[in-house]
Amino acid sequence: MNKKNTIFIIAGEKSGDKLGAELILSLKKKNPNFRFLGVGGSLMRASGIESLIDIEELSIMGIVEILPKLRRLFKLRNMLVNEILSCQPICLITIDSPDFCLRVAKKVKKYNECLKTIHYVAPSLWAWRGNRGFKIAKYIDYILTLFPFEPKVLRKYGISGRFVGHPISEIRPNSDKINKVFRRRIGVGDSERLLVLLPGSRVSEVTRLLPVFLKSIELLDIETSELKILLPAPKAVVNSVKVLIDASKLNVKLFSEEVNNGSDFELLKKQIFSSADFALAASGTVTLELAAYNIPMVVGYDVNWISRLIIGMLLKIDHISLVNILLGKELVPELVGVKFKSDLIAKQLNSLVNDETFRAKQKTGLLHVMNTLNKTDKVKSKEAGDTVYNLLKEWHLI
Repeated sequence: MNKKNTIFIIAGEKSGDKLGAELILSLKKKNPNFRFLGVGGSLMRASGIESLIDIEELSIMGIVEILPKLRRLFKLRNMLVNEILSCQPICLITIDSPDFCLRVAKKVKKYNECLKTIHYVAPSLWAWRGNRGFKIAKYIDYILTLFPFEPKVLRKYGISGRFVGHPISEIRPNSDKINKVFRRRIGVGDSERLLVLLPGSRVSEVTRLLPVFLKSIELLDIETSELKILLPAPKAVVNSVKVLIDASKLNVKLFSEEVNNGSDFELLKKQIFSSADFALAASGTVTLELAAYNIPMVVGYDVNWISRLIIGMLLKIDHISLVNILLGKELVPELVGVKFKSDLIAKQLNSLVNDETFRAKQKTGLLHVMNTLNKTDKVKSKEAGDTVYNLLKEWHLI
């Protein structure tokens, strides 16, 4: 492998895999001789990266949840650091997963301070542990941000950065005609309503959240036969989801690559989101995806009680849903931590399902969220690649 053309990229979870794949494809268009080595999922591998380990090994949420995996994570970190130092890439790009990725960058910089480092997706310094910013500035040379307010936050810590746009702002729902065809294909009448369940993309999230989600739907003040409940499950969690919905009294229709004969999961999700009336979702990027499809929602989330206690002490913001954070107020109901109970979730779901005014208010607010992400003339999926390529030229690395 030609070291002069090698870019080392590490993505620590599924959302980073998509960003990484788009970045690789954009950079390849600018220079077909680039070679990519590091850690990626199926999308990044399809785009041309040689992935040294499975991305699933890095995809862990919570504080206590990580503890049993720490020894393995340290081993993986050290292995990647040694690989980076050995292959001497022109730069190191880390994507999201700051608790793992930034530790890799820090250790690499310790041994090779000349290696340029770029991080994609700014750590949430505005949300918690803000003092990290001064430390990050010592080993990260540049940050690509997804939100327009973040470069200003980064400058407070002496970190250079650029807003490259959020890929979710490029989502375009299917037409009503396509939606009707899809609803008919899955046996949903024009007058029936679709509730989408989104309990997370990690097994630890699904096992903690889905039982409570299902119980909350059982408590609704509506005949559950009037609702069609759909659950799109990524491959990593489909077996865990199956076990839990099979044990439930509810008729939940599961969608996945396995269940749907190898259908593309992102395409399935687009069809479901385009057709959905409302959603019950875990906190995370998926809330912005729902906003892009203008789907009213209730958000629920919880972690191990010790993690909850520690996070509660460190958190600097009042909301955890990205929709609410961007608006600076609670538009979407959040049932988090001690409030993550089936009866409390059911109460909010009842409002969502039965109160048209409640839904309309959310829809208006969700449009405002998307307008916030679209306040730029930048071409979203291309901007990250342009920025990285220009940095490499500015740094005289290509």
